[in-house]
Amino acid sequence: MPPVERCRHTLDFLAAVRDTSVADRVSTALNELEAAYPNHERRTAALSLLLEQVRSESPSRPLTPFRRFLIALIERRQAT
Repeated sequence: MPPVERCRHTLDFLAAVRDTSVADRVSTALNELEAAYPNHERRTAALSLLLEQVRSESPSRPLTPFRRFLIALIERRQAT
């Protein structure tokens, strides 16, 4: 499974988890995605693709706090 898909799969799973480890596990998934792309341009492109996927979820579903958290976290990582 490609790194972006693997990360997306993990984030989808974590959306249903209701415990205090979620933030650390999201961070770990994003760290693994970034580690898969040592080149800065490819890493930024992978984060952009992931961000697009998170933002483009079904319009019939409201923007949940978890999705807002993911969007903010991914945007912050893109800026660095």
